[in-house]
Amino acid sequence: MKAKVSLSTLLLLVVCFSSCSNKKTWVEANGMKGNIISFTDTTWYATDKFGEVHKEWIENYTKVELNEYGQITAITKYDRYDNIEEKTVQEWKDKYTISSITKYNSDGNAASKEIYKFDGDKVTSVAINDYSDNTEEILTYEYDGDRLSKITGKKKGKTKTLTFTYIGENDSYKEVDTDYDGTKTESTSYFDSDGRIITWLYGGEKYTYQYDKNGLVEKTTYSHFVNTFDYKFDDNGNWIERIEHERWGKQKTTIKYYIVRSIEYKR
Repeated sequence: MKAKVSLSTLLLLVVCFSSCSNKKTWVEANGMKGNIISFTDTTWYATDKFGEVHKEWIENYTKVELNEYGQITAITKYDRYDNIEEKTVQEWKDKYTISSITKYNSDGNAASKEIYKFDGDKVTSVAINDYSDNTEEILTYEYDGDRLSKITGKKKGKTKTLTFTYIGENDSYKEVDTDYDGTKTESTSYFDSDGRIITWLYGGEKYTYQYDKNGLVEKTTYSHFVNTFDYKFDDNGNWIERIEHERWGKQKTTIKYYIVRSIEYKR
């Protein structure tokens, strides 16, 4: 089975806000060790033959660059022929405060830019300029104490909202998203004492996540799918190879993702 994109944009955004509010850099929030300059995730098409995993060919790869504090400054995605598909550049005001995110198309032209404003550690607003249609979207953030309670978006005279209601322990919450067209969706996220998501309820489905002793995902479930993860590590304790296996019901287990990570350390 073909492997897909190796870097999750959603995870990046979640960790970005977590890092800004909880005083952790991206490297710290993701449990990486050592003075890392950059890393490259290469996604392979892989097969299981005679009980062994075989890399067949490269699907794509993504290079992530970090500043001296351990925050992401650039993410560049390449296709298998070394052509840039897209690039994201992040600028930082200081160690923990992001100032802007600019996304570029494959032709090198800017596609959008997000400008962040803070009050102390808290994001107060984000202005998103979409250069494809020359529109601006303004997101404003509201808090109940130290916890985010509501995000309101305004674009072309319309309004959308995202509200958070906290439930149970470990800042677990229910999220209600009302889009610009009035469409409403709901989800519920449950976290463990380390702040890791363990259950996500969305669209009538239940997603679960289990972690190993290193804090890495080792098993996920969704509907009839069960996914398991195998890792190899370098001498610094960072993973340099991750294989994700997927099984649907009683069918044969296949390889969904095979990612090889090359890490550049500062000497």
